[in-house]
This record gives sequence, C-alpha cells and structure tokens, in this order.
Amino acid sequence: ARRQRQMCIRDRGASIGNLILPGGYLNHHEDMDPILFLFSKLVGVQGTVRAVVNHPLHLGVTLEDGREIINQHAFTGKKTAPIDSPISELFLSRSQAQRDDFTPKLGKRNRKLIAAADLICYPPGSFYSSLLANLLPEGVGKAIAGNDNPKIFVPNPAYDAEQFGMTFPDLIDRLIRTLRNDCGPDVPMNRLLNYVLVDRKNGKYPPELSRKALQTLGIELIDMPLISS
Repeated sequence: ARRQRQMCIRDRGASIGNLILPGGYLNHHEDMDPILFLFSKLVGVQGTVRAVVNHPLHLGVTLEDGREIINQHAFTGKKTAPIDSPISELFLSRSQAQRDDFTPKLGKRNRKLIAAADLICYPPGSFYSSLLANLLPEGVGKAIAGNDNPKIFVPNPAYDAEQFGMTFPDLIDRLIRTLRNDCGPDVPMNRLLNYVLVDRKNGKYPPELSRKALQTLGIELIDMPLISS
C-alpha cells in the first residue's frame, strides 16, 4: 500500500488507467497478466490484451550525440524537455542507475497468438517507447516473420517528439531493422511489412513520405480518411 501511495502522489494528474495498471501489478505479486485481464473486462476491450513479457525492466535510448538516457519519461518529451538529438539505439536495462542490457524472451502463449493473427498491425503511438519497445524481446521478430498474413504500419498522424530528426524512410528503416535484429538480416521485406496506412490530407507526417519510394520496397501505401473532428 505504501508503494502504491507513493506512486499516486508522484504521478498526480496522470491517466487513471496508468495508475490502475501498476497498482494492480503490485497487488498481484508483480504479475501483469491478471490485472490486464481484469482491466480489459472493466473497459470492454474487444480481443485479448497481453503483456509482451513480464519483466520489470527500464527502457533506455542512446542519442546520436552520444548521450544515454535510461527511463522512458526522460526522452518522450511529455514530462521533460523533448530530445534535441535523434535516437540511434533503443534498449532494455535491468538497472535504472546505469545501463545493464537484458533481452527477455517472448513466451509460448504470446508466440502462438502472433502466429494465429489474421493481421499484424504496427499501431500509432510513441514510435520508440510504445511501438519499437514491444519488438525488442527475443522471438517477437521471428514470430511476426513466421506469420503469412498481412502486416500494416499505421504511423503517427501527429507530431511525435521521439521521432526528432527522422524522415519517413527513417521510420520504415528503423522498424524493419528492429525486427531483423531478431529474425535475421536476410528475412525479406514482405514477411515484415506489406502496407502503410496514412491520411495525408489531415495528418502531419515526417518528410519524404513517397508512394513511389515505398513501392520500390514492395510496400503499398494506402491513403484514406482516418481523422475527423
């Protein structure tokens, strides 16, 4: 209870969901699956929600200027000043005080869920901390590459501070490189990404978003209304 009370005081003004999830995590002996199941029922989620892995790790980045930042909140640009140098590396660390790399393994149940998916979507959200972070565990890239069904990337339609200094080709390159770090450098593009879904009329995307450039990679651009008042 004391740990939860300290957490709530420190995160005053945070999303209620972001308080319920860690509170439940602590109450369920630091096991994320029970609280995810209960929270999914509470808000009426359609489908299955799972933690990619169940390890208490810290997210860190190395910037192109050489600085290293450990702690997600310190580089997302939401609670601190936004980064002013592009991110060159994303990693998981067992320690918050200093870098201690650790690569957890994707569990058997999650591998089966990925293998059985009719469509795999790389969704909008903070590019590094919400999307690529979920692709870091060992086995995620292999599971995605092993699924024969389509893979689609829905990039952020608004500014994302984590994408500082990145062009649209940079986004594609970083996504694919992150996957190939696990499944191997020779896995063809069509096993990892088939479509990019955007709304160029209403969205604001990084520069150099080109249908022709994507076609040369074997990726189809779908441009349609996604955003409304």
